[in-house]
Amino acid sequence: MRTLVGIDKCPNCGGKLNKDRNILKCEYCDYTFKIEGSKDMSAAIGKADDGFIKTDWFDFQVQLKKLQRGPDSKKTLKSFNYCINELGTAEFIRDYIAQSILPDYGLYAPGIKEDKLDPFLKRLDGKVTRKDNILFYANTGLFSSGKHGFILTDEKIVFSGKKVPELYYSELTEMAFSTKDDFVGIYLNHMDVYQMFNISSGAFTALGALAALIAALAFEENPGREKIIISEYKDYFDQNN
Repeated sequence: MRTLVGIDKCPNCGGKLNKDRNILKCEYCDYTFKIEGSKDMSAAIGKADDGFIKTDWFDFQVQLKKLQRGPDSKKTLKSFNYCINELGTAEFIRDYIAQSILPDYGLYAPGIKEDKLDPFLKRLDGKVTRKDNILFYANTGLFSSGKHGFILTDEKIVFSGKKVPELYYSELTEMAFSTKDDFVGIYLNHMDVYQMFNISSGAFTALGALAALIAALAFEENPGREKIIISEYKDYFDQNN
């Protein structure tokens, strides 16, 4: 039996789940789940003095309150913390995104709005194909029709751009959260080319969840790796003035 935060569709087959007390059972494939009813996103913030729950994954070099300068950044950080602190594994975070977030706004996955995924794959110079284990695709241009964004596989994240930047989870060292004009992006390894932009239509909950999934994949690939730095993004001008 797996333990999941409450959902209404079976993540195994997509079938209907029937509830008996705190147990959910799929009426199609008989998969069984336990509901953790007390775990919701409102409980994921503020359990430590600086706002983060300390884990073995992160080296926090900024206080949570400094990153929450508006409603959009609060949504992103709440989602990030919820996925890290309450779900805690890549499998559970993937299930949460698939069941609670897809296909909202500009976030898609194989089998969900294929017309958005295929045009984007054509722009990635073969660095991601249908043969890869694609997890999610985020469209970051409101009118881009699948031309701009980033895509997650089980081993790396690939971004649209002239040189099609790609970052393997084993290479991830830092997540820098921007705070200017509220939330505008997460800069992996503090680099502009690895920026996770706001997803189309302002899917800030999705953006936080995807950042958490990337961290989980990095540590599940190598549990003994160095901690990921959590920081406030500073661009080149800021760092030299």
